[in-house]
Amino acid sequence: MIIQQVIPKENFILCIVTENGRSGEFDVSPYLKGEAFEALKNPEEFKKIHNGKYWFFRVSRGRPQHIVC
Repeated sequence: MIIQQVIPKENFILCIVTENGRSGEFDVSPYLKGEAFEALKNPEEFKKIHNGKYWFFRVSRGRPQHIVC
């Protein structure tokens, strides 16, 4: 499955659209408990998540970090 579009929304929800047109919302909040995702608890950082086709990305300290969902 190739991710076509990722749209960060309020309350740590990602709207995801795949290349075949399937779409849905993914609640990331249960995953924010881990240390690896600590920065995403900041809503401004969460808004930086963008499409990486197979992964979701955000940029931290100038370096991309992938989020596997």
